[in-house]
Amino acid sequence: MSLGAGATGAVLTSLCPAPLDPVPMRFQIEMMPEGELRTYARPDFAVSPDGVRIAFAVEVDDEVMLYVRDVGSDNARQLSGTRDARHPFFSPDGEWIGFFTDNHLKKVSVHGGTPIALAPVSSSHRGGTWLEDGTIVFAPSMTSDLHAVPDSGGTPEEFTDRGSGVSERSHRWPSAVPGRRQVVFTSETYEQDFSESAIEMLDLDTGLRHVLHTGGSYGLVTPGNVLLYVRDGTMFASALDSSGTSMTEPPRPVLYDLHSSRANGGAQIAVSDTGMLVYVEGSVLESESSRPVWIGFDGSTEPVNIEPDVFDMVRLSPDGTRVAFARGGQFKSDIVVYELARGIVTVVAGSEADEIAPVWSPDGRHIAYCAESDEAAIPSIFMIDSDGESAPTRITSATLASHYPNAWSPDGSTILFSQNTENNGLDIFSVLIDDEPVIETVLSTPALEAAASFRPDGEWIAYLSRTTGEREVYIRRLEGASNRRQISIGGGRWPEWSPDGMSVFYSADSDDDGTEILMRVDLTEEGGALSPSNPVEVVQYDVLRNSVFRRHAVDFPNDRVMVLQRADPKSEQQRERVHVVLNWFDQLEEH
Repeated sequence: MSLGAGATGAVLTSLCPAPLDPVPMRFQIEMMPEGELRTYARPDFAVSPDGVRIAFAVEVDDEVMLYVRDVGSDNARQLSGTRDARHPFFSPDGEWIGFFTDNHLKKVSVHGGTPIALAPVSSSHRGGTWLEDGTIVFAPSMTSDLHAVPDSGGTPEEFTDRGSGVSERSHRWPSAVPGRRQVVFTSETYEQDFSESAIEMLDLDTGLRHVLHTGGSYGLVTPGNVLLYVRDGTMFASALDSSGTSMTEPPRPVLYDLHSSRANGGAQIAVSDTGMLVYVEGSVLESESSRPVWIGFDGSTEPVNIEPDVFDMVRLSPDGTRVAFARGGQFKSDIVVYELARGIVTVVAGSEADEIAPVWSPDGRHIAYCAESDEAAIPSIFMIDSDGESAPTRITSATLASHYPNAWSPDGSTILFSQNTENNGLDIFSVLIDDEPVIETVLSTPALEAAASFRPDGEWIAYLSRTTGEREVYIRRLEGASNRRQISIGGGRWPEWSPDGMSVFYSADSDDDGTEILMRVDLTEEGGALSPSNPVEVVQYDVLRNSVFRRHAVDFPNDRVMVLQRADPKSEQQRERVHVVLNWFDQLEEH
């Protein structure tokens, strides 16, 4: 979805805050090549409560930044320091924008300046809202309660409680109720999809939760005390009683063909307190089906004996005979292992919880992964036999944020993992696998560090860092003098060492949307130090673009790479249109 700074001025100039005709006025923001609104899975625009400003996250030249436009102005202003911004939302006075990036909840003035970090979150955050009393309520992950933090920053506290032993998987998409001390949110369960999830309201004065409706998601309440929610691409409306705790009429459809997501319950819609509606017309997106494909280093392709499914996080076994995936996507993932020669599948970890991020042990007998459990409410690291015959063993007990396993040491004693920390975003830690596991900090800086990989000798690691502001791949010694060297140039992620430890392969995005490049950096060793060559391109391939996780695995002995590609190329996301409607509340009353 494109929002060209100059091109949309003609449209939005018409929206200047002059006296408005009570008749609803409709405008369309045309697509332009300058920038693309990211609309796959997360709402990436917001309207100020007074309807004066629109904030949106736009990708320009492979870089997502936050922009703000005053209604009536020809120009959109880029807000510096907002790289990779997601889920913007306004303060009640419209002077600040809250957003998520770099694994933090942040705020920035609509006039610019340095963003201020408020709280740590995971990369799977699910929306925020700003209350009149200065409290920000947000969903720090896709499997969490809502949390709250002062808009000046501080230690987040639980705002809702899913309880223990219940079927609720997450609370997400909070929305402040205008004029009331109430927050509406979506309650997701393990048993039902988002077309059957609950829209709930939490009353801050009584502390009581009220189910307003079951059968939809992404609820919000207008100043006129009307509940809006989305189900399967249609927005419904229903008047609430004077207390705002129950509906007084059956829901009625008020907007069709709304771009929304079955994968997370989100929708591309924003409404101001003054009745300005902004929405994206489009399809209902589900978790995307993919198929694994072999891509030879020479560019040749070969199918893999695996039927398409919702795959992510591909990992080849050490001997190359099996492959592990996180499979499921939409509401929960299982860890599955496929025997490549015969196409036999084994569900290794398939509980009610969301199991992700599989990592093989060096002997191929075990898999480490990230999951919740009754004993570990925050996703932690578990270990299970790769044949699926054993019960899982918990390795870590996360207390702050999820533990994502990255790599298993060559001697099998240690697992590297990433965790969100309060001040630094993702950092890298190690855990010694023992009856009493020992966790140590490997790398903690103000920048993001993740996706670590052991060299075969166990003495060096390759990893992703944003020290420069860009995602780049680095190598360093695990202990002692680091001898850190940046090996990627122009961006990189998901590093893997060659079997002899003298090359590092990593992926880089190409200039063409939907494609990825496998890069190689050769190393020379002298005096215990490693020196990198310039990166060279190995092969370019189409890839499952909407995944933020590992989408490839290198098969070094056979000079090829397993890649996750769309099962149906025709399912490529269309670039939808942005619509603006003024005085929409008048139309809402007519329905």
